Amino acid sequence: MSDRTIVIGAGLSGLAAARELLRRDIPCALIELRARAGGSLCSERSAGFVLDSGPMAFERERSGSLPDGPWPEEAFFELEDQEGGRRLHALREGSEALLQPLMDPLPTGALLTRMAVSSLGRFGPGFAICLENGMVLTAPALVLAAPARAAGRMLYSLCPQVGASLRDFDHDSITRVTLGYRREDIPLPVPAPPDTGFAFCHWTDHPARVPRDHVLLQLGLRMLPADVPAALVIDELQANMGWPPTHIVARVARWPGPDCLEPHEPQHPGRMRALRQQLPAGLTLIGSDYGAPQLEDRVRQARDAATAIADWLVRQSGKRDR
Repeated sequence: MSDRTIVIGAGLSGLAAARELLRRDIPCALIELRARAGGSLCSERSAGFVLDSGPMAFERERSGSLPDGPWPEEAFFELEDQEGGRRLHALREGSEALLQPLMDPLPTGALLTRMAVSSLGRFGPGFAICLENGMVLTAPALVLAAPARAAGRMLYSLCPQVGASLRDFDHDSITRVTLGYRREDIPLPVPAPPDTGFAFCHWTDHPARVPRDHVLLQLGLRMLPADVPAALVIDELQANMGWPPTHIVARVARWPGPDCLEPHEPQHPGRMRALRQQLPAGLTLIGSDYGAPQLEDRVRQARDAATAIADWLVRQSGKRDR
């Protein structure tokens, strides 16, 4: 059996978990389905704007440094007049800036991309990871940081009830539309979207993200068919919001993964506690789908996962030494 703990999913949560494991001198490797780590977190510069194809805004608990987090407070700025007073923050360099401090500690070869996991099983006291290409990896412990639907499929044989519950989580699809305007063209603060077809509306005129006297907006549209042309999406959005067709930059990003609705339900924390109790020792489940809406929550989940893995490995080592 390999001595490396396997982290499945190299999004923000998976990378944070790997960082915590390495801080405890626990060897680990990450398996990622896509060609790059970081999930939807991707940023680019265009015409003086810093655009995010993934989330632009993140909910924060408080000001001050994140607990044991790798991101300095000066990397963030607070968004004003957003969504009824929620504490939302954005990254000065774009949301992709969250990734590099998490990836810097990874040793060469620790990140395995373009790897699809088909199922999970037991291998002695540890685990077997069956890949869709026919390979089988083994690990003494697992951190499952995949979205609920994917995690449910992987757990189908190992934990049937947990797998079925995760696959039943309600999901939505979110198309993110980012537009940059001259400030004179958009009245601020931006009003709330007109109907429930909008998941969110965030904006900023911060000089780190936009040229002087400009504004950047990102809106989330629910259940938009994937075959609607981007130009039509932008035209209809501007018509619905009453905005002129004078944008400087525009991006339409359709993330292929579904957006989980369960964490917004009041019964979700209790449901997750019950599901976690059914998982075998040595396997932890982390990510935004499982009750980590804030960046601080991601850091705490990663720390708790690493602690649980460390305790499990110590117990297994003690059994072998007896």
